[in-house]
Parts: sequence; C-alpha cells; structure tokens
Amino acid sequence: MNIESTNRYCPGGYHPVHLDDKFHNGRYTVVNKLGHGTYAVVWLVYDSEIGRYAALKICAANLERSKSRLSDEIAVVKYLQHVRAQSSQSPEDNDEGNNHVVQIFDVFTHEGPNGMHLCIVTEILGPNMEDALFCMYKEDPAPTGIAKRLAAQVAYGLRYLHKHGIVHGGQ
Repeated sequence: MNIESTNRYCPGGYHPVHLDDKFHNGRYTVVNKLGHGTYAVVWLVYDSEIGRYAALKICAANLERSKSRLSDEIAVVKYLQHVRAQSSQSPEDNDEGNNHVVQIFDVFTHEGPNGMHLCIVTEILGPNMEDALFCMYKEDPAPTGIAKRLAAQVAYGLRYLHKHGIVHGGQ
C-alpha cells in the first residue's frame, strides 16, 4: 500500500485529517482516504448539503506560497467552473475535452495547524492512470490501443484547458 510520509504533516505541509472530520462549516464529512500526491491528500467525503459523495483534495499549506498565489489558484478553479457552466448551456460551444476534465463542485480554504490549505471538492474519479495500468498489466507495457486511447483523452482535456487559457502544471 502506498502511504504518504508522516514527515509531510508539518507546518507548510499536509493538513491532519481523521475520519468523520467536518469541513466547510460542517458541509463535508470525511469518510475515507482516497490517495495522495506530492502536494495534496484526497479524501472521500459526504456532502450533506447536496446528499452525495465527492472527493476533497486538501493541498499542502506550503508556507512559502503567498496568499496572492493561493487566491490566483482559487480564481482559476472558479473560472473553470464558470466556463463549464456556460459550455453546458450552449451546445455549439460543447467541446469533447470538457468530458476529460474533472468536474469541480466547490473550492474553499481551510486554516489548520500546519497553515492555510486550498481545498477543492470534485467528482469522484477512479485510480490514477499509473496505478490502474500497473494493476492491469503489472510490469508489461499497456497494449498500444489502450495507450493511444488514454493519450487521446489526456490530449482532449489539455486542449480544452488551453482553449480557455489554463495551463496544467501538476501531475
């Protein structure tokens, strides 16, 4: 099992979370951990306002990150939400790439013992491609047809983001 380093739970790092913790004025209740990356831990949460499960990505606080950079990231996420809402209302602007970009439900900040954390609530997705492919093919490379389809889906999503002036810089 891939577990994040406990060393990342420090000022500027990950936010400590326990099952049943509540976020955003009690709206989101933590149910289980879904995974982690270099800059965030993702949790399965229950949204009591809507009555559905979602993924809550809690980004590391990174003390060197300025408040203006944090608000820039929030502005980009909100802009993408706005673009998606407009695209869904206008069939001629419906881009296939829209289907390959995660749906964002909510964005907020959370102050914790390790600093201010950007929190992004999204639809629940499956495992990342690396884990899924390893599970299916172990040490063998994925068949060419599958690799091409996955690459095309990533390209559609990136094209959609670029079309709307957003550059993806993460993993």
